[in-house]
Amino acid sequence: MALATDLVSLTLRGECDVAVIASADSDILPAIEEVQIRTDVTIEVAAWQSVSRRRRQRLSVPGSNVWCHWLSRADYERVRDDTDYTIGRV
Repeated sequence: MALATDLVSLTLRGECDVAVIASADSDILPAIEEVQIRTDVTIEVAAWQSVSRRRRQRLSVPGSNVWCHWLSRADYERVRDDTDYTIGRV
């Protein structure tokens, strides 16, 4: 929900001209559609590339060309963060 709220509020305030959503969760689609209707912001998505081509899914909006950046396991390994952010929290 926070991702959808940020997407809509940042784009409506004109704080970005391109938004890249790193998610394949279709719950964000209404927010993407709202941004496309109300702004000129370019929406792109990033999604993990499945080993099986049959299972490859990405966010898509009917009637719109939302570019998808496919991320591989190697991409994940390059940016992986093993930090335990719960250490020191009360």
